[in-house]
Amino acid sequence: MLVNTNLALAIQCNKCHSICTNKITLFQLKNNKYININCTCGEVKARIKTENYKEYRLEIPCFVCEEIHIFKYSLDQLLKGNIVVRCLNGMEICFIGDESDVKELLKKKEEDFTKVLNDLSFYDYFVNNDVMIKIANKIKELKKEGSIICECGENNIGIRLFPDRIELKCLKCEGVQIIYAETIEDYNNLLYRDYIMIHKDMVEYIDRFSYNNDR
Repeated sequence: MLVNTNLALAIQCNKCHSICTNKITLFQLKNNKYININCTCGEVKARIKTENYKEYRLEIPCFVCEEIHIFKYSLDQLLKGNIVVRCLNGMEICFIGDESDVKELLKKKEEDFTKVLNDLSFYDYFVNNDVMIKIANKIKELKKEGSIICECGENNIGIRLFPDRIELKCLKCEGVQIIYAETIEDYNNLLYRDYIMIHKDMVEYIDRFSYNNDR
C-alpha cells in the first residue's frame, strides 16, 4: 500500500495575519530537531519536530491570544491528515492535510465552514472542543493568579495540549499534572479548585473520577 507522507499546513501568520500553505514531508523531520515553517513575510509561523519518529510536536505562535500553543500528534494521526487545529479560544489557527483538501478548504472558508469541514472530512484536534476551551480558560485564570505551583518551588510551568487532556509540567523537577478534558464532568471537577499543585517527580491526574476525593 502506498502511504502519502506529504503534508500541507495552512497557518495564519502571527505577524502579518496572512494565510499561505506550506508543504513538508515527514521524511524531512529528524529526531528532536525542529524545522521552521515560514510565512512569505519571513516570520516563523510554526516549527515541528519528531520525537523518536513516533510522536510529532508542533508549536504555533498564536495570532489570536499571542501565546505559543504546543500540540502533539502520533504518526497515524498525521498520515490520516485533515486536522483542524484551534486556539484555546476556539479560533481555527491551522489546517493540516492533503494539499488539495487544504487549498479547497481555504478557498471555501467564507462559505458554510462547518459544512465544508464535513465535506472534506476534516476533524477537530480536540476530543471535545467546548470542554477543552472551558478547562483551558480555567487554567489560564489560575496561572494568572499564580495558583499553579510546584512543591519544588519552581514557577516555570510548561503547558502541552493533547486531544483529550492538558499536561502541566514543572520545567525544573519534571513533575506532571494531567488534566483530562473530555466531558463536562472533567470541567466541573476543575471548576471549584482554587489552585493546582504539581508534586515533585510525580505524575498525577485530575479527571471526573477524582472529583469527590480531590475537590
